[in-house]
Amino acid sequence: MSEQLQKLPSHVREALETAKLRIQNPSGGEFLWERVLTSGERKRLGGRFELAYQRYGGTAGIWLHLRGGTPQRAIVDSAHALNLLSDTDWRWLLRELDESRRSTDSIAELEWRSDLGELRLNGEVVRQVRIGVAKNLIAILDAFQECAWPEQMDDPLPPTTDVNRLRDTVKVLNRGLQRIRFFADGTGEGIRWKVL
Repeated sequence: MSEQLQKLPSHVREALETAKLRIQNPSGGEFLWERVLTSGERKRLGGRFELAYQRYGGTAGIWLHLRGGTPQRAIVDSAHALNLLSDTDWRWLLRELDESRRSTDSIAELEWRSDLGELRLNGEVVRQVRIGVAKNLIAILDAFQECAWPEQMDDPLPPTTDVNRLRDTVKVLNRGLQRIRFFADGTGEGIRWKVL
């Protein structure tokens, strides 16, 4: 255990260890593979679950390879994505592990409230989305929320022959958006965001 983790209160270390035990089994990894990861992400991992699970050291290793960050963040985020941690426990653990800060100097806590059609930055609504109308926008925001807001992710929209769909969707998403921006990654296969 790292020195940083040893400094944590015992109840935080215990919660992290419990999350790790719950995700580090092949069935948890397979659930992540089938229901959480996009087809593009599975392809980046070699296309076969068994090989990826072995190569990257289990569920958390797969998550870490795709999303980056620290091993502790990978444990917490993958457990949350597998519904093994509630939103409350996920946020609490990230705060306790000091993982709620992004790689930038500013704190950027994004939350997509699909029930209200609200994208929030540090609690402030920065974009309203009409529920039931903007299906592609909602799909992108749902995917980012489900994956705990990685800085970049593969296109979560269903496959299409329209090569401009992702770029056009990002343009619409940025309309009226305050304080952050989304960007197509230039390959037509990914999307990223940053705080302005």
